[in-house]
Amino acid sequence: MNMFSKYLSSFLLLFSLLLTTSHVREVLAASCHGGGGGQSIVVIPSGQHYQVGILNSYTFTKGQVDPYGFYLPSSEDTSLSTMASTLGLGYRLSESFQVGINLPLIYTQQTLSQTKNSHTSMGDPLVELRYGLLDDLAFLKLHPQLSLYGGLRLPLGTSVYNSSDPYGSDVVSNGLTTSYVGFNASKNYRPIQLTCDGSFFYPFTKKVTKMKSNSLSNPYTLKSGNQIQLSEGINVFLGSKLVASLSLSQLWGLASSVDGKKVSASRSRLFSTSLGLGYTFNTSWGIGLSYQTPFPFERYLAKQSKTQTISLAITYGGS
Repeated sequence: MNMFSKYLSSFLLLFSLLLTTSHVREVLAASCHGGGGGQSIVVIPSGQHYQVGILNSYTFTKGQVDPYGFYLPSSEDTSLSTMASTLGLGYRLSESFQVGINLPLIYTQQTLSQTKNSHTSMGDPLVELRYGLLDDLAFLKLHPQLSLYGGLRLPLGTSVYNSSDPYGSDVVSNGLTTSYVGFNASKNYRPIQLTCDGSFFYPFTKKVTKMKSNSLSNPYTLKSGNQIQLSEGINVFLGSKLVASLSLSQLWGLASSVDGKKVSASRSRLFSTSLGLGYTFNTSWGIGLSYQTPFPFERYLAKQSKTQTISLAITYGGS
C-alpha cells in the first residue's frame, strides 16, 4: 500500500465516521430508494442543487456454485473479502438535468492456503448524466416519476491485464471502458412506493496485448458481452423519517467474443435480493443501511462465487 492510498483510505474512513456520529440526516437514494440499476450513488432530490455522499461496502465470498447449481463451500483457509469506499458528487445543472461522479477506493484481502494478500487501490470512476422526464402526480394513479440516465465508467483500477499479484487479489476492475444507459421509475401510494430500474451496459472493444503485466505472444481483440440489469423494489414509509425497502435485481450477461468469434460459455446471469433501511434527519442529512444476498436465487450462480454485501450510505445535500 503506497503512502497516498494510506492517507486517502484514512481520510474516507474518518470522514465517514464523523458523518455517522454527527447525526446525519438524509437517505442515500442508491441504498434505500430502489435505484439499484443507476450507477451514480447520489441522486439529487427536488429542492436540492448539490449532494455529497459516501457509500461504504463490505463484500465477502463464501464458496462457489458449480455448473449444476449446487453450492460448494470454500475451505477454512480460503477466503476473499472486499471493502470499498465510494465518494459520490452530484450537481444539478438545471431543473431537469443533473450530473454525478463516483470516485471509489477499494481494499481487498484474500487468503489462499493460509497465504494472505491485501491491496488498496483506486477503482473505476464514472461520470453520469441524469434527466428528469416526468414528475409523480399524486392525483393520477398511473403517472409515475420517471428519469433517464447515461454514463461512462473508466477502467483506471487494476485489472487482470495489469495486475502485479500472482493470485490476482489486487484486481478491482474488468479493464474495460463501459458506457451505459437506463431509466428509473417510481410511484408513491402512501405509505408505500413502488420502484423499477433498468440499465443496458456496453463495454467497448479492447485490444489485449498483456496479461498480468506480461506481453502476450498472440494479442487478441476482446469484446466483452453486453449486460442488461433490472431491479424492482418496494419502499415502506415507517413514519416521516424512517423507510424500509425490499428489491429484487436481475443481471444478464450476453456472450463475449474474441477476434470476432463468440464464446458461448461466457454468458452469465446473476439474481439477488436487497434489504434496506434509511433514516432522514432533515432535508440535508441522511443515512442508509442495506444488505444484498443471492438468496433465494443461488441456482442462478452457476460457475460463479457466492457473495454477500453489507453497505452503509451517508449523504449531505444543499440548495
